[in-house]
Amino acid sequence: MHLFKVLVLFLATLCKSWCKLDAIPQNIFTTRVSLAKCIGEVSESFFENGDLTLVALSTMESISVTNSSVATDSLLLLELFNRSTMSIVIKKSKHTISDESYIKKIDNYIIQIRLIAELTDVLQLLRNYPTWNALARFLIISSNTFSTPKNVASILIEQLWSNHIMNGIVLLVDSENKTLFTAYSWFPYSNSLCSNNDNEILEIDQCSYGKFKFGKNWYPNKIPSNLNGCSLRVMPVVWPPYVLPTDTDVFTDGVEIKLINTMSKVANFSVVYMASNKSQNWGFISENGTALGSLFHLKNEECDVVVGSFAATLERHRYFDYVVYNYPESLTWCVPHARDAYQWIKLFMVLPTNVTIFSYSLCIIMSILLWRICRVNPKEASSYKFFTGSIQNVFSVYFNVSVPVQPRFLRARFLFMLWVLFILHITALYQSSLISVLTKPNYRQQIKTLSDILEHNLDIWILGNMRRYFTENNDVNSKVKTVWKVCENIENCLYDTSVSKNSATSTPRLYLKYAVNHYVTKKGEPLLHCFKESIVTYPLEMLFYKGFPLRKYFEILIGRITSAGLIAHWEKVILEDQLKHKSYNIQHPGDYQIAMSHLILLFIVLFFGHLCGFIIFLFELYIYKKKNMQKQKK
Repeated sequence: MHLFKVLVLFLATLCKSWCKLDAIPQNIFTTRVSLAKCIGEVSESFFENGDLTLVALSTMESISVTNSSVATDSLLLLELFNRSTMSIVIKKSKHTISDESYIKKIDNYIIQIRLIAELTDVLQLLRNYPTWNALARFLIISSNTFSTPKNVASILIEQLWSNHIMNGIVLLVDSENKTLFTAYSWFPYSNSLCSNNDNEILEIDQCSYGKFKFGKNWYPNKIPSNLNGCSLRVMPVVWPPYVLPTDTDVFTDGVEIKLINTMSKVANFSVVYMASNKSQNWGFISENGTALGSLFHLKNEECDVVVGSFAATLERHRYFDYVVYNYPESLTWCVPHARDAYQWIKLFMVLPTNVTIFSYSLCIIMSILLWRICRVNPKEASSYKFFTGSIQNVFSVYFNVSVPVQPRFLRARFLFMLWVLFILHITALYQSSLISVLTKPNYRQQIKTLSDILEHNLDIWILGNMRRYFTENNDVNSKVKTVWKVCENIENCLYDTSVSKNSATSTPRLYLKYAVNHYVTKKGEPLLHCFKESIVTYPLEMLFYKGFPLRKYFEILIGRITSAGLIAHWEKVILEDQLKHKSYNIQHPGDYQIAMSHLILLFIVLFFGHLCGFIIFLFELYIYKKKNMQKQKK
């Protein structure tokens, strides 16, 4: 056995190996070394320390290139690893993993190509990764020699721009000097241009063996503060007060509409609103990317921006670019409002029960004291010498009825004076409380929690895009899912809740502030009761198609406008205008005024009081005359 192994080794030594690699030509070797050095210098000069860099290696084989043991891949990776200034992800751009996830999105892309047509396929594959970042720095490299490198760079740049990549550099070898590489770039928003059409391809620098000719920044800011009238396609979703409906194709009112219009004035771009007066047309996007409604148009890049109270979701963040506002929205329940208590019932609510019991007890005690003091004094009035007379006088003072005779005894007078002073304070308290109770509504709301909604067997209306907040597995949500209905029109749902009183509606709070006057009676009585506690508080955002070049610039503009307090100002103006011009001219809570309608019951009570007094007076006259007649007969 050992002899056989020795024989095989001997024959292998004598025979020429069929797998031997040819020696690499010197010109190709120097080209690859120079390219690797230049890429290393670019990464060190223009990439940030700690950046996440993705290196996409070419999978195409060029027949014209001689196979060798010193490939561009090894030289490039050796150079990058020796620099040790970044985290590098190496991908053979061949397969995609849909659930791939890194700590953050890619900051820099280094893409190696051998053929011009290869770049489109590589970009399409990279876009499928969750870490795709069209706003990253892109460096397209090739060690192949092209006869017209500038024309090739123009074609590659068009491919980059078609994928919304603006911060890109194409690094190609010079057709005459094989160690000299030229960096090509373009500025799509310069010279009043808004696209790559007819943009001039610029040679911004040259590099050989890691040495730059000019050494200027290869990745400057390409977004000018003045966009020179470039158009922005906006699809608004009508949802007050963020986007208010309009009779024309031009939207002018709404918090987010005013935000867009203000941004256009600051950055000098024009806004093209896509016709959309359909309310609640937010749409939906699933985990696999299937989209409906306005999100369908945005995903297909039929528009640049969608606005209209879009809530932040993981699916939207995966398939769209976004800017989150710093003013959140919250969701709450609205249920049928309890009716105001009857006026005659309110009379028993004037004073608290304990105060009423205390005052009546004090009347009895005061009557006993006056009776005990006055009965032993022979000169005292007869009405105070008997308990019935004493209690009658005390209660007369209590009810503000004049007393014909006051006590004569000094101690009785002093006690009676204290009682009168006490009654003055009680009367003032009673009158102020009476006015307050009769003029302000008194509601006894029975439905105050979600459990109460379920116990009263109310139907539940929920906006279609808000159902995700009830997906948590618990007993309450399970019961909600069995009775909920999708609310296609929020106005109809709230109207059903306020009129039929057999349903509850989950509603965003700011919409309620806007539509509060739509759900009241002509007398100003509210028809809806909305809980103070929120179901959930969620952030709102402006959505762009994936790779929108102006996202970072718009984020800065939105931050500046919000910090200036304009969002809060617009919200206040819109809500005040709604209350002023679109209400039923009602008195809102806290603005109640006394009218004759509030005093009708008082006059009725006063009338019956005088009527009873008059009847008693006639009865007393009858008794008095009857007694006189009996005395005369005797």
